[in-house]
Amino acid sequence: MTEPTVESPLAAIDIMLVSHTNAGKTTLVRTLLGRDVGEVADAPDVTKAVVAYDLAAVEGRVVLRLWDTPGFGDSFRLVKRLGRKHRWIAWMVRELWDRWRNPRLWRSQHLALDLRQRASVILYLVNSLERPVDAVYVGPELDVLAWIGKPVLAILNQGGTPVPGEEEAPRAREWQEALAA
Repeated sequence: MTEPTVESPLAAIDIMLVSHTNAGKTTLVRTLLGRDVGEVADAPDVTKAVVAYDLAAVEGRVVLRLWDTPGFGDSFRLVKRLGRKHRWIAWMVRELWDRWRNPRLWRSQHLALDLRQRASVILYLVNSLERPVDAVYVGPELDVLAWIGKPVLAILNQGGTPVPGEEEAPRAREWQEALAA
């Protein structure tokens, strides 16, 4: 890495973890950081706020930041909300209706807006224990990620009981084919 100069200030790279709710984002953050952070439970919607953790710094300046985020909940409705053509209507529905009537959907919309504004790159986790044909939420979430317009890397994350290696390779190929588009 070259040393920063006054002419070229050091910029932070913001890596944001996203996925459907309860896919193991906070557990992965804990693994990458090597310490206990956030709350972990085998339940949906545990993480409620976007939280940043510094991974690397140069001369006291953060250069690599990892973000833990709430999970996407109702991905189908999220795509519809983000696709609204009139921004003032989208704002009213999000802030005046969803905020009080559907807080999970409200958090998902704010997450999408946060990702669009802050992310340098997005790490999208999918549960490798699920088959792509059963993970119907992935299609709409990929539409959300396309709307955000940032580089996305898909990560197969295994939650729960480990599967034998002979079962893991075919599942990884299935996911690779499903996410190739």
